[in-house]
Amino acid sequence: MHRYSELRARAAEFVAEWAGRGAVAVVAGVREAADEVALAACGDALVGVHRWAFRELVAELSAAELNRRALVPVGRTVREALAARVTQAAVSAGGLSYLGPVAGFPGFPRALASTFEELRLNAVPRERLRECGESGADLALLLSAYEDELAGRGFADHATRVELALAGVREQPGDRAVVALELAPRTRAERDLLTLILNSASAQLDLRLGAGGGPPESSLQSLQRNQIGRA
Repeated sequence: MHRYSELRARAAEFVAEWAGRGAVAVVAGVREAADEVALAACGDALVGVHRWAFRELVAELSAAELNRRALVPVGRTVREALAARVTQAAVSAGGLSYLGPVAGFPGFPRALASTFEELRLNAVPRERLRECGESGADLALLLSAYEDELAGRGFADHATRVELALAGVREQPGDRAVVALELAPRTRAERDLLTLILNSASAQLDLRLGAGGGPPESSLQSLQRNQIGRA
């Protein structure tokens, strides 16, 4: 806790220094942490100081392109409903082999939705997924159906929003100072986005407690941790 307080104090000093020069963004794992930094730096005078949780920032950066494409952002509840829908369709068609016996478990749609997000954010190639153990072929089939559902309904899940946010930052680099507090994105796309945001800022400060927030050994190992074993 003492070490985190030091990081928060450094973040507040950064915000106080740069707030007088222009816009500042404070990004943290949760919104409350970003709010604490901004309030410690500026008190009630928060004009030009923006605070976001990382997923909130993704939503902000992708909003314009979502509107342009007429896409509807969706969260976990909708993603789980789509996972349940594609699973039911695959079971009815006899398309599942390895996952068939567990596809009816109550926790399966939640585990599958988490796996879809992990796969999409790590850009796992479909060919590689098919070769991922006994469940790979079934997962590739379900993922393809899930992505068809997203496209057909005009939905944008978190992975899509990260992709659009990346494109948006590349096209219009930020002109504000950015401090990232204890952010260690778990997937390649999110790490790429955070790196791009920091590198395109007028000034940046990336504060972390330690080096333990690195990526999983591979996206497929991460998949195995999040998927069917928890169904």
